[in-house]
Amino acid sequence: MTSTPEARRTLVRKEYVAPTSARRARHFSVGGFASAMVAFIAACEPNIALRYGPFIAIAAFILSRPWRNRIGLTEWALVAYLLWALLSQMWTQYPDVATGQLIVLASLATMFVGIRAATWWGQNQALAVAGYVAGGLYGLAQTSLQLITGEGEIYTDEFGRITQVGTLNINYVAYTTLTAIVLILLALQGGQIKRRRMKMLIFAILGILVIGAVSTQTRGVQVSLMLLGAWIVISKLGRPLKTITAACAVAIVSVSAGWASSFLDDLDRGNRGVDGLSGRTILWETARSKWVDSFFAGEGMGADRVQNAGYLPTHNTFLGLGMTLGAVGLALFLTFAVSSLNERIKGLRIRDRRFPLIMIILAFTPILLTSSWEATASGWVGLALLSTPILATTNQIKARRTA
Repeated sequence: MTSTPEARRTLVRKEYVAPTSARRARHFSVGGFASAMVAFIAACEPNIALRYGPFIAIAAFILSRPWRNRIGLTEWALVAYLLWALLSQMWTQYPDVATGQLIVLASLATMFVGIRAATWWGQNQALAVAGYVAGGLYGLAQTSLQLITGEGEIYTDEFGRITQVGTLNINYVAYTTLTAIVLILLALQGGQIKRRRMKMLIFAILGILVIGAVSTQTRGVQVSLMLLGAWIVISKLGRPLKTITAACAVAIVSVSAGWASSFLDDLDRGNRGVDGLSGRTILWETARSKWVDSFFAGEGMGADRVQNAGYLPTHNTFLGLGMTLGAVGLALFLTFAVSSLNERIKGLRIRDRRFPLIMIILAFTPILLTSSWEATASGWVGLALLSTPILATTNQIKARRTA
């Protein structure tokens, strides 16, 4: 047996894909429909998703014959993260709040596992992605209709910006829409959509989602869309994965460490009040000071909400996790998230990995820096859909079949 790089990649692909995957790829399953239902609800009805989504996800998990899927680093990291969150009950000063947050986390993790198991093979992932996109469109339509008709409860901040329409937070709608856009772009880039009429429909949906995302006035999403657009334009000139990854890492460290606070204050002053990024810099400063006091263990689940005015989360994934679960919890969550995304690209050829990786990095770095997307149903379901490998390039599928 040869030991060339191509032979080694072939061995990886053989281990990665079950022998009957090509046959299963042509069929939907009941578990796939159940996962699509969870994806739809998570995208447009977060409260209902947290209440009923885990039960539907469990059904999807059972119907997907989970024994055929291996347990890897992603699953072990998720288990370790959940156990660490449970252990934080031992030192938290807010046990009642922490218990509520643990229940929410368990619901989110259940939906993640159920959807991953149900969509790991074949057309089920396309079905779940369609459910997520449909949910995003429904959320946009529902929000727009209520704004036009004036029916339902509409909440605004002190500067007149609409923050919530009915049960949907406007930022939640924007982040869900962005995730749907990324899923569609990855499907288009991977050559999964071949029929001309279907492509025309997908481009029409993509246009609606982009217009809807911009109209929410959520600046993190607007920045993400600008970065995605710039990357799509310049990707033909080169694929600087290391440069873009390093730049995003510098942005994460600068914002989380507070080095960019004065710049953000000056940049944002007079737009929506006196504090940078609509008051986020104050929340970040509180989270940093509390994290320093308990660097490794954190202060327990929900501690940020109790200590912030208005029961607000930190609006920064890295600072929020650092404050509540410490450096250990943050490291476990990042291991889980990065490992799950690695599942998507590890069967790809090296030259095919850069485009989806850069797209994901550029789209979600601004979101993770300015929101608590890691604590939402749509965020976890979106991660599950992004992490399953079947939405790959056509070259990968051909390589699997010839391996």
